[in-house]
Amino acid sequence: TTFTDASIGGAHGNATANGNAQVDTAQSVFGGASYLGDGTGDYLSYADHADWNLGASEFAIDFRVRWPTVALSNFIGQWGSTTDLGWLIQFQSNLLIFYWTTDGTVGTVGNVFDAWIPSANTWYHVAVERDVDTVRGFVNGAQIFSGSMAGVTVHNSARELSIGSGTSAENPHNGWFDEWRITKGIARWRGAFTPPTEAY
Repeated sequence: TTFTDASIGGAHGNATANGNAQVDTAQSVFGGASYLGDGTGDYLSYADHADWNLGASEFAIDFRVRWPTVALSNFIGQWGSTTDLGWLIQFQSNLLIFYWTTDGTVGTVGNVFDAWIPSANTWYHVAVERDVDTVRGFVNGAQIFSGSMAGVTVHNSARELSIGSGTSAENPHNGWFDEWRITKGIARWRGAFTPPTEAY
């Protein structure tokens, strides 16, 4: 259950494994192991940090995901309940969705989405980036959505960063994750790209 922060200097420490979240060596994209949750309240969490505050800056968030059976999943974000909402990447009803709020309330929720119909037992590279005023979503390097974030400053939530669910285990992911990365200050791709071929 040790999930190591591989950022420069390990600035955020190891993630906290909640529920039955565990390291699994049966599946991985790189490195011989990945995260596994069983969909019953498992997730990883990090304490609130300035690095999770997307604000008005450019950003890129990407990861690998796999399901044994495709289902609703909250992938990553500072989101849950109805207050102090920040941002969230979610899969729901054959849609890849990026949500945000500007003041933490449900009244200011913005989103952009489009169709994605993944298959079970298949690894996917998923990415969401903000390029100035444009937000884009990609699967395996192909752009599947684009929308406007003109004038948007994402709410600086004090929630923990949750990986594999919303805060307090809403819509936990049943399956695997590998290679999480949050980049602030740049949009890495700005269009279709080839997913990384080695570990970050």
